Amino acid sequence: MDAGLKFNQNVPASVGDRVWFDTDADGLQDAGEPGVSDVLVTLYNSAGVAVASTYTDASGFYLFTNVAAGNYTVGVSLPPAMVFTTSAGAVSVANNSDVNPA
Repeated sequence: MDAGLKFNQNVPASVGDRVWFDTDADGLQDAGEPGVSDVLVTLYNSAGVAVASTYTDASGFYLFTNVAAGNYTVGVSLPPAMVFTTSAGAVSVANNSDVNPA
């Protein structure tokens, strides 16, 4: 017997990660680099409309829960006196900065 499976599109998902201070400015999140708290993070749908926002916690983590299936981007608002670190190359490497300042 064959059994085909697919993802249940009605199950909400989560989107989250961490905003960190890149102490050596190499674009990679190295062990010991601290999180940045109170950074505004916004979740945008595929049409570019903001659907949720939150602030990072004391360790720099943020999480959007109950996210419907779809394509999203995450926007990070720069705190005063900070700039985005350099991009470390490929998008979606577990420990690099994927920010597109544009």
